[in-house]
Parts: sequence; structure tokens; C-alpha cells
Amino acid sequence: MKKRKGKSFRKAVSGVLALASFALVFSGCGASASPSAGAAGNSASSAKKPFKIALECAYAPYNWTQTDNSNQAVPIQDSSSYCNGYDIQIAKKIADKMGCE
Repeated sequence: MKKRKGKSFRKAVSGVLALASFALVFSGCGASASPSAGAAGNSASSAKKPFKIALECAYAPYNWTQTDNSNQAVPIQDSSSYCNGYDIQIAKKIADKMGCE
């Protein structure tokens, strides 16, 4: 009989923990009523903030290093090389949607 009580207690605790987990996850999915500080800062100033990403630039076709800025390549910080590839093009689209440089 004790084994049965232990199993039902574990099921109850597991159920409560699962519900609490779902509540935490879905509470972050709601829309905010006020605009965020980043959105307010972008509309107030005309200068776009730079959009920075970090990658190694050595895994074609996702990203690679090249010597010139052809094909919409971007300069690599602290280097004379440029980076291009799928990751760069997707990052550019994300930056455009966010209103970043």
C-alpha cells in the first residue's frame, strides 16, 4: 500500500512541476504593453546602431573569409579581410528588420 501512495505523490508533484514549468515558459511569450527601451532609442535618433555577430569565417558555404568586399561581404573587425556566406546574408536581413546597421 505504501508503494501506491508514493507513486501517486510523485505523479502529483510531477504534474505540479510540469504546470509551473509551462506557466513560466508561456509567461515570457506575451506581448508587452509598453515599447522597449531599444525601440524607443532607435526611433528617437537617426543613427543606426551596429549589428555585431561573432563567427570564425571558415565553414563554407555558411561563412568564409575573402580578400575583397565583393558580393556584399562585410569587413572583419581588426583585420584587412572580409567575411561572406549564408550566415552573413541572414545576419544582414535580421539587422535590416531590427533597424540596425
